[in-house]
Amino acid sequence: MRIIMTEKLQDISEFDLILMGDLSQAISYGDIVLQKTPHNNRTIRIGFSPCLDENHDEEFAIMRACERAFELIKEIKISKLLIDANSLQTDSNELSSIVNILIDKIYDAIGHSFNSENSFVTILATYKSVNKAIVERLENCLNEQENGSINNSFGDEDDSLEPKFKGFVNQLESEKPFRVYLIDLINSKGYKKFSEVYKASGISKYTFSKIINFNINPPHKPSKETVAALAIGLKLDINEAQKFYNVAGYFLGTTEFIDKVIRFFINESIYKIAEINYCLNYYGYPALGERTREEKINIEIR
Repeated sequence: MRIIMTEKLQDISEFDLILMGDLSQAISYGDIVLQKTPHNNRTIRIGFSPCLDENHDEEFAIMRACERAFELIKEIKISKLLIDANSLQTDSNELSSIVNILIDKIYDAIGHSFNSENSFVTILATYKSVNKAIVERLENCLNEQENGSINNSFGDEDDSLEPKFKGFVNQLESEKPFRVYLIDLINSKGYKKFSEVYKASGISKYTFSKIINFNINPPHKPSKETVAALAIGLKLDINEAQKFYNVAGYFLGTTEFIDKVIRFFINESIYKIAEINYCLNYYGYPALGERTREEKINIEIR
């Protein structure tokens, strides 16, 4: 099963089905309507007008509509699906959060809605930057790091890294579980609602709930990309972020590309997930909120 992430599409005729949002209020909130298109393929439109239901947010509408859509897909048996994630975006929902939900629902649909090994889903997601100058500044920063020198030695007689590493290991052993640490950090930062954090992080409510769920044992381990997204959503400084990574079982280094990008944005005090995702997409990397299920799903960036 493949998921193809793309910013542009020139030809939609190859797809059996197109899934997209409808903000016109012509379709009830969270409901779906199957229509024919001029390209002789079919479109499922999701009712997605936020004002129709004060008790549920856009994420709920997407999840409910996707469940219904994939049940319909099971009946009509398709192998090539296009999802227009851009049409599901509103001012209160980050695009990466929407894509995160879609990937979860696609994963759940494997085996009953998508049976063919040749099946693939294309997600149309166009990340936009408010400040285009950020890319240029990031490129300059990356070039400086590339030309700089890094001390990779370890274990020499007077090497200061050895006691630091031992201290790091001791710290890991005495730390709280990540879900406890995360909740304590949210409270200490003065947030009133969890939604303030996961929306600012561009991850879905579903993903966040799994992280902090005390009924899951052993605890759910978030991906490094999700930890990065939460560090940005919480507006951590570089020292707080490093400890946050450590408690989650990761390290915010200086060699991996995404780590370099996260360090740049934290050092610049830019905590806008949309800007980070735009830069990652610019360099051909998935957005921070996009999680992969390696055993069943392969995500390609085009």
